[in-house]
Amino acid sequence: MYLKRNIYITTSGVFNTPALDHAMKVMGPDRGMYSVDYPYEDNAEANEWFKTLDYTPGVLESIAYGNAKKLLKL
Repeated sequence: MYLKRNIYITTSGVFNTPALDHAMKVMGPDRGMYSVDYPYEDNAEANEWFKTLDYTPGVLESIAYGNAKKLLKL
């Protein structure tokens, strides 16, 4: 319960689908955020990986920008 209320996770530097799947099962899709650890990670490679994710469009939008938008009150 504590994790789901107080912690957010990012994909930064870990473009691994099974790891993200596990995190989404544990934390829920409203706690994950897409990010790239530039300049240490390649933006194009990260984008190509993100396109392969098999989540509903709503979950993808939440991870891509929706969760960050809510967290940062943008």
